[in-house]
Amino acid sequence: MFQKKKGLTRRERLCKQSDLKYLFKYGKKNRYKGLKILYLKNNIEVKRVAVIAKKGFSRAVKRNRQKRLVKEAYRNLKSTLKNGFDIILFVIPGNYSYKEYLLMVKFLFDRSQLQKNI
Repeated sequence: MFQKKKGLTRRERLCKQSDLKYLFKYGKKNRYKGLKILYLKNNIEVKRVAVIAKKGFSRAVKRNRQKRLVKEAYRNLKSTLKNGFDIILFVIPGNYSYKEYLLMVKFLFDRSQLQKNI
């Protein structure tokens, strides 16, 4: 009857400065084309994410659009991920479409072994 909301809830966002610093210090990294991922197992059963844009974008409009596209790609793939991970997705300047970001995010999740075993 009611469809489950697919957006990012407050619990699924990685916001605390201390959590981000810990992830920067101890996280594992992978990179592919216009994206870089930093991930680490956390002690809670929720996957949390932050999307950060690297320096080099010419305008804020372009930077924010690329961040929105990456968030949307993550939102569509989050049901296939294992629980209990903190993830930072770095957006590197480039001219990528939504489909390209979707493929990049999926590839990085596969390479980082964050996908559920089905």
